[in-house]
Amino acid sequence: MGQFRTSNEDFYNTYQNNRIIVDPGTSATQIAGTITSTVNNQPVSGATVQLVGNGISNITDAEGNYILKSVAIGTQSIKISKAGFSDDVIDNISVKLGKTVSVDAEINPVPA
Repeated sequence: MGQFRTSNEDFYNTYQNNRIIVDPGTSATQIAGTITSTVNNQPVSGATVQLVGNGISNITDAEGNYILKSVAIGTQSIKISKAGFSDDVIDNISVKLGKTVSVDAEINPVPA
């Protein structure tokens, strides 16, 4: 490829940008993010984030962070729920092998 670096720079750059080597044995395929409130933009702790159609779920920590590990590649959806808040579903999350997809969300409190 070194010969193309100067003679055909566009081809070389495109090749380099598309050349991704992933070792799935050591790379995590997951969805991670932060859940906040729409009212005050504060983190929501204790919210359940679940992969739709799968048993994978996690609870947000004190900073509203979550990680869903061992997610299947392809298009996924997550459901966010917590008492006192409206449930939310986020669709069309594109999960790629060996990558962490960042999905942050805001959820609406239910009026008292």
